[in-house]
Amino acid sequence: MGPGPEHGNETSWCRIGHRVRHHDPCHAMTSATGRIVAGMKPGSAGLGKSRLLSPGTPRGPGLQIIMNPVLKNLSVLVLLACSGISAAGPVEDAALALLNRTVPGKTSNFTCEVILPEGEKDVFEIESRGGKIILRGNNAVSMGSALNWYLKYHCDSDISWCGDQVVLKEPLPAVVEKVRKVSPHTYRYTFNYCTYGYTMAFWDWPRWERELDLMALHGINTPLLATGAEVVYRNVYRDLGLPQKEIDGFIAGPPFLPWFLMGNLDGWGGPNPESWYTRQEALQKKIMKRALELGMKPVLPAFSGHVPGGLRQKFPDAKIAQLKRWSSFEGVNVLDPSDPLFRKIGAAFVKEATRLYGTAHLYSADTFNEVDPPTGDPAYLKNITREVYQAMADADPQAVWFMQGWLFVHSSFWNRERIDALLSGVDERQMVVLDLFSDAKPQWKRTGAYGGKPWLWCIINNWGGKQGMYGRFSEVGRTLPELIGNSEAGRLSGIGTVNEGGENNPLVYEQFHEMAWHDKLLDRDAWVEQFARARYGTDNPGVLEAWKILAATLYECGDSRHGPQGNFLAMPPTLAKDGGGFVRGAIFYDTGKVRQAFRLLLDAADELGNKDTYRYDLVDIGRQVMSDVAQQQLHAELREAFASKDRTRLR
Repeated sequence: MGPGPEHGNETSWCRIGHRVRHHDPCHAMTSATGRIVAGMKPGSAGLGKSRLLSPGTPRGPGLQIIMNPVLKNLSVLVLLACSGISAAGPVEDAALALLNRTVPGKTSNFTCEVILPEGEKDVFEIESRGGKIILRGNNAVSMGSALNWYLKYHCDSDISWCGDQVVLKEPLPAVVEKVRKVSPHTYRYTFNYCTYGYTMAFWDWPRWERELDLMALHGINTPLLATGAEVVYRNVYRDLGLPQKEIDGFIAGPPFLPWFLMGNLDGWGGPNPESWYTRQEALQKKIMKRALELGMKPVLPAFSGHVPGGLRQKFPDAKIAQLKRWSSFEGVNVLDPSDPLFRKIGAAFVKEATRLYGTAHLYSADTFNEVDPPTGDPAYLKNITREVYQAMADADPQAVWFMQGWLFVHSSFWNRERIDALLSGVDERQMVVLDLFSDAKPQWKRTGAYGGKPWLWCIINNWGGKQGMYGRFSEVGRTLPELIGNSEAGRLSGIGTVNEGGENNPLVYEQFHEMAWHDKLLDRDAWVEQFARARYGTDNPGVLEAWKILAATLYECGDSRHGPQGNFLAMPPTLAKDGGGFVRGAIFYDTGKVRQAFRLLLDAADELGNKDTYRYDLVDIGRQVMSDVAQQQLHAELREAFASKDRTRLR
């Protein structure tokens, strides 16, 4: 469940789930029938072209309800209680537009219908009726998930961040047995601030439109949308009277904005031209509009105290301190949350972001990203959290703070007492904590599931944008189902992918996002077979076997290393064994088996050579094979030749 009633599926016309008042006639009707239909004449035998409604549907005249005969006498009461509800046009329109962008020219083969969630949980259904495929969901993301499920499991097709393979037969394959999936996870989060530097710094609207579609198809409903945050910074500090030169020296250039937003550096790569701010503002408006149309709950950056040094001249009494250096960068200036100016600036940030882009009332702020607080005093830590949140709430009383939990992984400063103090500054309705590295270094266990706060189980499968094949298939597939309903997991409220770099390792993300709709253990071999079948549209035994080998080697990392092996052929020159920090250590899998899988895929070139997905994977796996040979063999020979001063071998 979510952090507070304002983020559930409660509506003014019908209360749902545990908040229902049992005498509510609207609830009685929806509970008994499971769905409400608009535009249907009394006595109709079927749904026909009727539209199904969900909470949040716009109101208007003309409601008809499919009714259990037992409830017939309640019809007048229901119509009075629910009067003014109309057909769910916007939800269906968003789903149909997604459908048309995904499988253009095929929309006439599908019907989209809106159904109620199951309590507070998202749901989708798929079935065949009258020669069409019926996709149902409680919002457009759920219907997108239904479409993706149908394409994968009924059409052997794949739409991914690393190529598409979609071949639809005529007529479309029928759904023999109705599919119904309920997500146990309220929030399905995506993006790390770093992704906006390593992968997304210069994306335009067509690329963002594609990304939003991919998110909807894969069930993602809570993206961190940080595009255009620099516009908010510029406007707020302009309004405070800072000169443009000071602002230009403060805001970083596009590839470095993530570390600026996390409070690690100032000005690096800047200044940005006015055209950049104009571009980013227009782009974020499009992104937010589409995300909200799809039913997503975007998270926007908020203020965590990072200020220009010149603010001291404007406000000489303000409590501003310079932090220690981060990496090779000078320490940034931070405004003390106890200073009244903090709440003024923090509220201005949220107001300006909302004015420009709209809001879903979810905000992100990181107070100590890879830097420790000046003191471990519990009262100080509690007050910081209280003031950061209150600055958001002053502008948006419904604000919920999404806090990245990386600080608890990164520094030994954070013992249980200090973590409890930091989290105690807000109540459970006001914060959601991202357990950032759950698959390798989970922090929820040592924090008592974050003291009762809602939290998300997240993976960081890519660090630094490195191109390497890596994952923890069994850990993800086993742990997530085990935590559902586990009292020790506290208020586990969702899952998240918070990768520093994107567009890699398609198997990892197909599995992880599909886990949003599973509550039981996955059979690895069976799941991987269907993944490969959909990825290439073939039952080629060699191809299926190749992916089973890859899943059992490259995608079964058993240690807690930070991300994939860096490409040994692209690393900075070094004589350190295994490439030092760039490569992340020794190879953890049987490279002979990976080469075997590569050969099996090569053997299918005549059959699959025209497939985007096949070409992508062949290049990716081939790169990994060459990197492994360089690490295990060539680099070892180089080190030996250097140590023995053998110039002939070095040549």
